[in-house]
Amino acid sequence: MSDYASDQELITAVCAGSEQAADTFIIRYRPLATGLAIGRFGFSETDAEDLFNQLIVMLWQNDFRVLRAWRKRGRFSTYLSVIVLHLCQRIRKVASRTRPINEQQLANQSADNPGPEETAQSDQATRQIQQIMHKLSPRDRLLIQLRYHDECTPHQIGQIMGISGGSARKAVFDALRRMRKRWDEYG
Repeated sequence: MSDYASDQELITAVCAGSEQAADTFIIRYRPLATGLAIGRFGFSETDAEDLFNQLIVMLWQNDFRVLRAWRKRGRFSTYLSVIVLHLCQRIRKVASRTRPINEQQLANQSADNPGPEETAQSDQATRQIQQIMHKLSPRDRLLIQLRYHDECTPHQIGQIMGISGGSARKAVFDALRRMRKRWDEYG
């Protein structure tokens, strides 16, 4: 099944409809996708497999539109990792909205709730941060999200982005600097 030495050869064959290439693609990239889901997001093995199936459907649909979108700028594994991360975040967000709350959690939340003034200030700060984040480049948003939301180490970010840990650390620092500059402009 290793007839496809490069990612480009494999993706070209998958997009051409080769079943052997599709099988090779699944064997080659299942560990990456499920490993990210389990390691970074704490998915169970079953949930990680479900995520991988969703990923394959997404990559295969519309005449392989998402798969064809990779333009050989960087490693394919990095491109796929970013897609998996976004898919994991979307699944986590949907799950958090549908998670049932028991009465004890509700009582604890109501006891710890801030007053209306603190809530308004917090909501305003959240909106400002969201506006600033949307003005950043997609790369800067990803770097900040990986470091501070997903709590990835510079080494892990480097693996995802296809750069060294030191370069990842500098890239995160530069992204934060640009975010702070926008924050200062925002007032």
